[in-house]
Amino acid sequence: LLQAKPLPLKKTDSFLFQSSEYKVSVNFPVEYQDNISSKETESGVVFTLKVSCKVNDDLYFMSVSKHSVQLTKPLELAEISMKSFTETLKGEIKVQKIFTQNKHEGYEALIYLPENEAYAHYKVLLIDNRQYQIVVVDKNVTLSAIASDFLKSFKAL
Repeated sequence: LLQAKPLPLKKTDSFLFQSSEYKVSVNFPVEYQDNISSKETESGVVFTLKVSCKVNDDLYFMSVSKHSVQLTKPLELAEISMKSFTETLKGEIKVQKIFTQNKHEGYEALIYLPENEAYAHYKVLLIDNRQYQIVVVDKNVTLSAIASDFLKSFKAL
């Protein structure tokens, strides 16, 4: 009798999320969930796409808010977004700096979250009528290889 050996499982290094409508792509480390919500504002309806997953206790999150008007002063708005995110989570910005992607400037920050004894590795970028946020929340000041790969994989298309 021949015994069949089980075939090794093929490991998928990442789960690609891509949206032409929201002009974004990012590789998540595991299977993700996504949803779209809308909110009426003074300048029209804002549609927000949220995509996230968890690996153990670490959260991987990306959102794109699509506004009905062009966003002016994108770097100033990115800074406001970073500070608002920090305040909402009762955090403290430890490090912040400007980064550039495809000639567009945004902010990235390391934010300490005392209530969770965790850190948010946060990036925000505004292009045209879209606001992108990408975050990893974990217990480490320094990024793990998985978290680093996730943040590096983010592309505003």
